[in-house]
Amino acid sequence: MRRRGFDDNSSISGFFRFTFLDLTIIIIFSSLGGALSVPIGHLGNFLKTLPGLPLGTSQILSGIHVLWIILSVGLTRKAGSGTLTGLLRGLVELFKLSFHGVLVVISMVEGLIADLVFTAIRKITTVSPALQVSYPPRTTHS
Repeated sequence: MRRRGFDDNSSISGFFRFTFLDLTIIIIFSSLGGALSVPIGHLGNFLKTLPGLPLGTSQILSGIHVLWIILSVGLTRKAGSGTLTGLLRGLVELFKLSFHGVLVVISMVEGLIADLVFTAIRKITTVSPALQVSYPPRTTHS
């Protein structure tokens, strides 16, 4: 049975082969990530000012910035979806006048790293079947 996404055809040549559902997932998660990262960034800055909290308290919120990219890559299972999600998220942050928005490249690099990690995991699982994670097959409606 063929799995959808990170399979033998999911290489650089399959980079732009996104279905409508894949593009919808990417757009929704990049919009959510871009819209929520601005208040999360301000909340992190606020936590830095509170006396009595440890110095790294604002870093608790830093993982939420990458959450949307990981969800997008995990749900689409396509190479390039993390990079595209990061790029779109950076553009949303740019238009919301975030303090990270000018550096759209940072969001894109986060997505690129997520793509590389998921691709490396796919390569490892094809070498060792004991490490493979079985995903339930998606049903497609024709």
